[in-house]
Amino acid sequence: MAVMERDSNVAVTAIVVTADDKARLCLQKAFAASQWRLIFVKDGHEARALLAAEAVPVLIVDAEMGSPSWRELIEQAPGTKTGNGLRIIVLTHRASDRLWAECTTWAGTIYCRSRWRRTT
Repeated sequence: MAVMERDSNVAVTAIVVTADDKARLCLQKAFAASQWRLIFVKDGHEARALLAAEAVPVLIVDAEMGSPSWRELIEQAPGTKTGNGLRIIVLTHRASDRLWAECTTWAGTIYCRSRWRRTT
């Protein structure tokens, strides 16, 4: 499991749940110049343990992740039911009306975006 360290230069900490190494690399590059700290975990079990131990404001999840699914992870995450500030980003290859509808059921706390892709 990833260890969370405190850093005064970090404005936002996010847990990223994906086993996709290309997505990890692209996200690392995209956020390299930001004040975001991305903590990468390969599955929902690791993410669940981190969320239970630390107050993390952002959870980035792969829509195609295995068990627990991103939906189950979000349902059990602190702050999603009470509106205590957990924000969700769902990464997907196939954005659809159905996925968007699922995302919006979380009172606007989930943002569906296409998976980061390297263009070079």
